[in-house]
Amino acid sequence: MKQVVVVDACALILALESPSQDQARISRQEKARFEIAKLVESGAEFIIPAPVFAELYAGGPDGEKVAEALIKRQLQLRVDAYEIEAARLSGKITAGRLAGRGSVSRTIVKFDAMIVAAAARAGATHILTADSDIGKCVAHLASSQQPQVIDLN
Repeated sequence: MKQVVVVDACALILALESPSQDQARISRQEKARFEIAKLVESGAEFIIPAPVFAELYAGGPDGEKVAEALIKRQLQLRVDAYEIEAARLSGKITAGRLAGRGSVSRTIVKFDAMIVAAAARAGATHILTADSDIGKCVAHLASSQQPQVIDLN
């Protein structure tokens, strides 16, 4: 059976960002890159759902660069162009609404349930993430729909 892997925004950022000076962050970056390489080698198909792109775009210029780089990459991705545009708009709107609040809290803007729902709908076998809330969302799916969570923490 072919593996279908949904990749969360935090996993993408860990895998694609420049090396950190923080040892704990370096360890998480290495783990993300290792897990992705292992999955690529096994022939897995990667899905990046619209909410992940929305979360990246909501993160400002750095997130937007990651999103644009992903769109251009030659990985085997299942991404709908309409969803990318909707995600871009959603992220921009979210960022604009939160801009006047001082510091942006991740608890205010959560895309985890949408990411997990997209994974279930796509028949994903795995979700690669460094976000502990993803597993909590997966637990609310029927057991037959629950993808395995690969935790990068």
